[in-house]
Amino acid sequence: MIVPLVKNEEVFLLIYRKSYYHNFYPLLQPDINDKSHSYKNYCSMFNCILNSKGPVPLD
Repeated sequence: MIVPLVKNEEVFLLIYRKSYYHNFYPLLQPDINDKSHSYKNYCSMFNCILNSKGPVPLD
């Protein structure tokens, strides 16, 4: 898993999951659970961006 390597960094994990789902869909037939997880990740990503008080730090 990547989580221990990045010390649970929220922004990185959101982008990493987005990339995972982006590459996952064309290769396999995603089921409803995969689609739900992908949608929830997009919601989390946009909530992180829209609810921040300033630019989201990418460090």
